[in-house]
Amino acid sequence: MSVCEYFLKSYQNLSSDDQWIQKSNSYDFGDFDSCISTRDNSSSIVGKHCLIKYHAENVIPVIPRLSPRNLKWKNIDVSFGGAVCVPNECGNDAIKAITDQLFNGTMLSLSTDYEQEEFCQIQKRISFTISDYFVIFFILLYLTSILIITWRTFVKKSSSKLLSSFSILENLKSLFENESSSLHYLKLIRAMLYIGLVFFHSVFIRANYPLANSEKMLDFQKSAFSKLVSTFPFGITGFFVISSALTTKKILHLLDKKSLNFFVMLIERYLRTIIVIAVLILLTIFINKLHIYQAPYYFPDQQSKECREYWWTTLLLIQNYYHPATTEMCLPQCWFLSANFQFFLLTPLVIYPIWKWKQSVFLIIPVLLGLAQAFILLFAIENEQHLKKLNFFAITDPHYAKFYLQSHYLASAWIVGMILGIIFHKCKEIKMNLHVKWSLYGFIIFMLFKLFAWNFVFGDLKFNIFLFTIDRLLVALFAGTVLFLSNYLRGDAKLTNLTSTMNIPINLLWIIVDRIGFSLYLVHPAVIIGTVVIRKQPLTLDLVPLFIDAVGDLFISIILAIALYLIVEMPFRKIIKELLSKRISYSNVCQQVLELRKI
Repeated sequence: MSVCEYFLKSYQNLSSDDQWIQKSNSYDFGDFDSCISTRDNSSSIVGKHCLIKYHAENVIPVIPRLSPRNLKWKNIDVSFGGAVCVPNECGNDAIKAITDQLFNGTMLSLSTDYEQEEFCQIQKRISFTISDYFVIFFILLYLTSILIITWRTFVKKSSSKLLSSFSILENLKSLFENESSSLHYLKLIRAMLYIGLVFFHSVFIRANYPLANSEKMLDFQKSAFSKLVSTFPFGITGFFVISSALTTKKILHLLDKKSLNFFVMLIERYLRTIIVIAVLILLTIFINKLHIYQAPYYFPDQQSKECREYWWTTLLLIQNYYHPATTEMCLPQCWFLSANFQFFLLTPLVIYPIWKWKQSVFLIIPVLLGLAQAFILLFAIENEQHLKKLNFFAITDPHYAKFYLQSHYLASAWIVGMILGIIFHKCKEIKMNLHVKWSLYGFIIFMLFKLFAWNFVFGDLKFNIFLFTIDRLLVALFAGTVLFLSNYLRGDAKLTNLTSTMNIPINLLWIIVDRIGFSLYLVHPAVIIGTVVIRKQPLTLDLVPLFIDAVGDLFISIILAIALYLIVEMPFRKIIKELLSKRISYSNVCQQVLELRKI
């Protein structure tokens, strides 16, 4: 008789008790560390910790408060779970037999539509291969070079452009230098969106990990905080509007100067994007491979698997079409960068005819806008999509992810941004005797509409399909209106009136957040997921702990984003810009490389 067979025979003598299910359906991971460290003297018996999870949507009597109406909208994954400690020899069938015995005689055993999942871990030790030592050596060499270059620029006060690009001091100056752009308000609003995005993802990721009590999740969804947070997924529309407006304005400005080289512009945009992403892909694979830390729901092999297999879709910026859901992506947050770059490729095809022939072809804008809305309408009709289903608890669903991630469903926001960019380019200054309070009033009214539309609309399917179709367009138009009013408020296109009422720390804060925004966007999901999966026991969706966790996630993300900005993003951005502008010749590059070797 094998160790596992003996274990199963002994386990059948245990009595099951469903009282813990009747009281609460929260998860209990048990003593994880004690389980995986279990070994006999000969190491023939090794402990294996396995999470178990039962989906039980139809087991209403277990939790009477879960009414059919709540389950109808599938806003919550009603589940029961825990953990078992078994010998490593036991496979999936044995684990299922144990869990079936555990629930024998309970109300769960009467259900025929449950699905059992297992996530098992044994104790793993840190091991290094030759490639790991090479990566460590390269990282230490790169960081050491940066420190040496920084010290050299500090002592000599001057250096070549190539070397100074890697100086932390020089990059800090770039981080804190005065803003020269006239569109200051766009940068301020974008910085606020970055902060809101971190808060939203902090709540969203914690709510979607199978660590939360289902009853707590239901209570949380009924809270005002949840309803407010649930309106933010389409806040990403604001990013598209701002990015489109800035891109359009820049292209029109270069066309007027007859200096547009779109190929150079394309290469610069692409390289600036993928270099930082490539660094994060390598770090994701390397750090997760080491198994530095173990926790019940921390599976580093699975997290690095996607990057080992699908790194190329991320670097080619096509992952939002190649993958049906974010769970299969390497660095899932890069879906936005993929869509943004795809729109960037198409923008000159729209803007150039408008610049060349002006009003005679301007109708191309409403035609494209109508086409974008047609895609959403067809999606809504085909899937009988209720506006109510636009709940941030459902974004992990592959079917919904298709609508949320793919560019042709997002085009309305980019088109609105192009219109805004054309206005910013043509109208250098517009006198508007409006007060900032009107933008605030408009924001409050719009948020009230969103809360109503997202959380209280039931009934007629056709009406819901109509609201679903225009929802993203309304968000884009609202974002465009706020940006327009903010930029031309009282005829002042600068931020001096606003910043004069602020103290220095607040002014510096939005400047820093906007400039590190790209790095912040890339690193914050890893920070949030890291703070979730390292837990040894389940979390709960209580308001105060969630808010505290979100603030902590934001602080850590900003610190890491600043570090990434100073040592990776900004150095290579400067080098790419200099090389593409032909300010550094090939001979100069060689000379500076030789100079670097002498250090």
